[in-house]
Amino acid sequence: MRRILVCPAVFCSILAMVVLSIDNVQADLPPAPVDIGGDFTLTGTDGKPVSLGDFKDQIVLLFFGYTYCPDVCPTAMLTLQNVRGMLGEKASRVNILFITVDPERDTLETLKPYMAYFGSSFIGLRGSLQETARVAALYRTSYRKVETDSASEYLVAHSDFIYLIDDQGRTRSMYRSHTPTKKIVDDILELMN
Repeated sequence: MRRILVCPAVFCSILAMVVLSIDNVQADLPPAPVDIGGDFTLTGTDGKPVSLGDFKDQIVLLFFGYTYCPDVCPTAMLTLQNVRGMLGEKASRVNILFITVDPERDTLETLKPYMAYFGSSFIGLRGSLQETARVAALYRTSYRKVETDSASEYLVAHSDFIYLIDDQGRTRSMYRSHTPTKKIVDDILELMN
């Protein structure tokens, strides 16, 4: 009888350790898989084509979002703004690219002031629906339109990954929008060294 009572207690302890370890794995994402990412060309807020290849010998932080986003995008953009602030003079070697997943509403005229709000070093990019889908597929980011009660408005549900891309154009790490700024800064400094 005593043996039966001990087994459930041991089982619960093991289950708790497994659940906690899963939570820790999700909190600290592993390095990005080697097949995520790649070069692309989209249109920048100045109306000119911008390619990932334009940033050779620079570090890039890439985020997919949209300007009408009520929560995740502003959080991610503030995180990226704080990363630049913590990098100080070294921030000049880091470019922040924002690719809209809502090209129907996010025109270049809409993107320009949105990017400027976060800083002159933020580069907004947009493409056609097909171009956007192709680049999102390269980075395994997902998004979809979600209709709301209003006939004219909708939201876009999307992944919230920030991609750290090294000076050779390789995706080195992925973070959630709520990742501590220091973690991203530390990883960037390690790449710079």
